Amino acid sequence: MNTTTLKSWLQSHRWNEDAGIYETGSGDVTNYVSYQHMIGIAGQWAADWKEELDAEDSPFIALVWMDQSIRSITSLFAVILSGGIPVPLHEYTVPDELIRIVDWIEPDLIILPDSKLQLMSGVLQLVGECKSYRVIEIAGKGHWCFHGEKTVPLERVDGSSRLNQAAIIFLSSGSTGLPKGIMLSDANIMANLLQIQKVVQLEATDRVLLFKSLGYSSTFTGELLLAMLAGASIYLCSIRHPLELIRFVDKLQISYVCTVPALVTALDKNRSWSFSSMSSLMKLLIIGGKAAQNTVKSLLERLPSTQVMLGYGLTEAAPRVSSFILNDVPDKAGAAGLPLDGISVRIRDEIGEVQPGTTGEIYVQGPNVMLGYYKDEARSKAVLTEYGLRTNDIGHVDVDGYLYVTGRADNAMNVGGHTLYPESIELVMSIHPMITEAAVLSIEDVRTGERIIALVVCHQEDISEQELFSYCQHKLQPAQRPKEIIIVSNIPKTRSGKINRTALKPLYLEVRTS
Repeated sequence: MNTTTLKSWLQSHRWNEDAGIYETGSGDVTNYVSYQHMIGIAGQWAADWKEELDAEDSPFIALVWMDQSIRSITSLFAVILSGGIPVPLHEYTVPDELIRIVDWIEPDLIILPDSKLQLMSGVLQLVGECKSYRVIEIAGKGHWCFHGEKTVPLERVDGSSRLNQAAIIFLSSGSTGLPKGIMLSDANIMANLLQIQKVVQLEATDRVLLFKSLGYSSTFTGELLLAMLAGASIYLCSIRHPLELIRFVDKLQISYVCTVPALVTALDKNRSWSFSSMSSLMKLLIIGGKAAQNTVKSLLERLPSTQVMLGYGLTEAAPRVSSFILNDVPDKAGAAGLPLDGISVRIRDEIGEVQPGTTGEIYVQGPNVMLGYYKDEARSKAVLTEYGLRTNDIGHVDVDGYLYVTGRADNAMNVGGHTLYPESIELVMSIHPMITEAAVLSIEDVRTGERIIALVVCHQEDISEQELFSYCQHKLQPAQRPKEIIIVSNIPKTRSGKINRTALKPLYLEVRTS
């Protein structure tokens, strides 16, 4: 199966007729479609789009707005079935970021719900006149529309034929203010799908609660495709509080949940729920950061019938690298698991590969490693090395082969499962006319893993922190928004004039205690 394209798999797979996707609100089902029917609809849309597009010589690129809906998933599959390359877009993307993404990606199509048409019209006016779009209604009654390019599709210089091999491009936070476009091939996705299933072992009787953004590779491969492969049913929802997870699991009798450490930490700290309300949950996978050992051990005790699984991955690895069932080896509560089948993990320092127990940078090799970064050949070459994918994560492997992830080699922060870079937040904040300079740091937070703090130098002293918070509300995604904004007289610098990041936390603590 790992040599099968995603398109051919969607077209030829024998779908479980009794399984599909349910949209839910407050635990009540509001819409349903079987996988078989959804793929049929996607095929019809794909046939319609082919008549509108003239992109036979090169694959077209489609930006797809991924809200928690059946229509967004159907749209994404329609792009694949019509021979295009989808670029999933998080539904919480703010207008300024959307402008940068459209200008950079140069999509041939932009597929979105009709509720976002006015927003997108404004974005396209600001992008410029180098490309022109038209609005075409699809799916009837104007529920979903896309903007199609009037002109001949642009030739995109990517430094290689990697773009033509890409099946999908995922957007991941970058340090330059623009996200990284991570190009994954059919082989990457299909290989990782089978690797994940070998550990998780979903069955047709499982019910999967899917509430993480559909713009993530982890959600796409490790939840959506995984459930479809197993013939399990998916329940789409949005969760804003940990207790909502309890309600959904209990009411819908959910058996599989994939979530991030921040949510399980908050869940564990809440003592208002009991095992009986989570008794249907057979498998719980925690990814997107390191969960505290006392938290996961507590969950083992509070959920005695649940397999608690821990894992590690990154979008560049399609995304899963390692995983394990904690119940089998509870003394490994701080680990990220064993490498999945066909994946090798090596730890290297500046000299070379190190011995078990020695800390270094994590390198990954396997069929799941990405093709490269969209429009960024230099960065692609920097991370796709002869030793494998350079992850920028720091860790070690113990004598039993278990991987432990202990930190980052760069400035990345992990906030509620989101990998964020201070540079991208500083760039947006520095655009504010009253801000001379901004520096972002993070401190440990029991709820979200890390909490973002912004130190800013302003032109005038009478600007309020509330005004700055309001600015961030409109310009930054929720996970990027600082929890504290502190006005300071200057930002500490290194001798080369760069932000001295090691001095930011002491400055923050000094200001807070003065």
